[in-house]
Amino acid sequence: MSQVWNAIQARWGEPPKRSSKQWLELYGKNPRLRPVYKIAKDVAAAQWHLYVKRDKEKAELQDHPLIKLLDRPNPRMTGNALMYLTQVYLGLRGEAFWLQERNGLGSPTELWPLPPYWVVETPALNRPYYRVDFHNGTQLMVPAEDIIMLAELDPANPYGRGLGSAEGIGDEVETDEYMAKWAKRFFWNNATPPVVFEAPNIQKEQAERIKEEWMERYAGYWNAHKPAILPWEAKIHELGKGQKEMDFVESRRYIRDVAMQHFMIPPELMGVIENSNRATIDAAYYIYAANVLKPCLDLIQEHIQMFLVPQFDEKLIFEFEDPVPANKEFRLQQSNDGLKQGALTVDEWRQRNGFEPLPAGGDILYVPIGAVPTEVGKAKGAAGAKTVRRRGMTPEQKTAAWWMFEKAARNQEGNLQRALKRYFQAQQDEINRRLEDLLSAKAVVKDVDNLLELLADWPQQAQALMDLLRQFWDASARDGWQAVQDIFDLPVSYDVVNPRVVQWMETEGAEKVKDITETTKRALAETIAEGIAQGEGVPKIRDRVSVVFRQAKGVRAETIARTETHNAVSTGTFETYRAGRVEQKEWLATRDPRTRDSHIDIDREVRPIDQEFSNGLMYPGAPGPPEEVINCRCALLPVIEGVED
Repeated sequence: MSQVWNAIQARWGEPPKRSSKQWLELYGKNPRLRPVYKIAKDVAAAQWHLYVKRDKEKAELQDHPLIKLLDRPNPRMTGNALMYLTQVYLGLRGEAFWLQERNGLGSPTELWPLPPYWVVETPALNRPYYRVDFHNGTQLMVPAEDIIMLAELDPANPYGRGLGSAEGIGDEVETDEYMAKWAKRFFWNNATPPVVFEAPNIQKEQAERIKEEWMERYAGYWNAHKPAILPWEAKIHELGKGQKEMDFVESRRYIRDVAMQHFMIPPELMGVIENSNRATIDAAYYIYAANVLKPCLDLIQEHIQMFLVPQFDEKLIFEFEDPVPANKEFRLQQSNDGLKQGALTVDEWRQRNGFEPLPAGGDILYVPIGAVPTEVGKAKGAAGAKTVRRRGMTPEQKTAAWWMFEKAARNQEGNLQRALKRYFQAQQDEINRRLEDLLSAKAVVKDVDNLLELLADWPQQAQALMDLLRQFWDASARDGWQAVQDIFDLPVSYDVVNPRVVQWMETEGAEKVKDITETTKRALAETIAEGIAQGEGVPKIRDRVSVVFRQAKGVRAETIARTETHNAVSTGTFETYRAGRVEQKEWLATRDPRTRDSHIDIDREVRPIDQEFSNGLMYPGAPGPPEEVINCRCALLPVIEGVED
């Protein structure tokens, strides 16, 4: 190997490529190099981690000299700045150099990124050092082991200097620069008149008069497109072409597109969104992350792992987080499946998805209760009696099941809360518009009830609320059905459950809408009546209305969203059990300290499927007294029958 390397290694050090300094200076001036900035900023923002190998596994380190070095490579720079400059140099010139400062033990304590044109000579045979020419005139001969060279290899000479991707569009970048400078000089100091008049035998006085008349009639944008009449012997000669004739706009747009294609940057990521939508933007970022950003991160990661990590400990592993969105979605789906199938505990799922472990009850495995183990090779019709027994759930399984139902209830809660805020805001806007007109008529200001009916089209408001809630009820009921499938694997299609949910929405849902609307009307009636009694004018009464809706958009919207999504999930759950011919049900109280006393009292209470529990409810969240329903987060379990030999 040493003989091959001696044959390949240069006999003399290589200088930087031509115009390295000019390229770096042009980077901050030419917009066609903006893709390099985009990539470098994203590389700098990428999150990385340091691990250590331990018994075929790896554990993440939170405190280590290498972490401190990469977080603060030198007194003048942050770790973000180091990665940014490194990627800029790689993108423009295909190479980046890190000068290492060491302590007395020989370990790196500082990293200084060097512009490629500072490195005027690389190591060569019998000359194992870099020659660095600093901008202040200082020149150093640096041993090869004290500089880490990161490089995009040049296929023409893979053992020499790097090759930057920007070099491939050098002509396009220079052409764009020339067009920009031409346009600047055109506006700054263009001494060429657009036209020259040729008029034989004309006197100087006549020429001055014609010029003055011409400027008066045709100069300025307000005289644009007016026709001109010349004496028959006069002629006009056009002297120069403008930017329109030279098609600069289209040319620069073409060069812009060429630059984006060259750097493989989708136009959406550079702000070109004329023909884009959310789907194309998401797809554009996926293409960019997978084909541009990740390879850049891989190159830096490989160099750090190969040349920097071994100087601390060969058991260390340096890794960037995967920036590709699809991989994040895959990992989320993988962890969800692991939780559902009993491969991950609740706390392991939370840690994988960026959540803190639960203070208690999270170190449990969720196992589908519908899965009954069967001995391999034993036929269903084999001889031997089998007795049917009730197969109970362990406390850990019940807690895991409650968390699954809680997750289903929260799935639509945030979306519904935001939708309710918009609904109440629209309702407030309509009332404010009508209020100013109605209160100006003295005939109605004394009749609060009549005034209240005139403030809004309440039947229309109720219908709008019904339409809004219906979509969230249906989605949450489906989430309840899905939770049952995930936990208990009941063979029930949602097409069977849906008609029962629709019936519940049309009956019980209509009552809920009526209650919500009446609550709003009562609050408005009380405050408006009080304002009129005190002789308040329109501005103060409008302030009272704002107070009512501030509460509606705040606490009420949160309470309604939490209650209605939970109730719909419970309804979907209950109707799924009924459709699946479950004969008995069990009340599962909330598994945290916020459980109300009346629900703690009936925790684990078992009843026939169509019989009410002792608190009068058919299931958690079923129609009943507000104190039993509002903000309830209890769940409903089926009593599963199993078999044993």
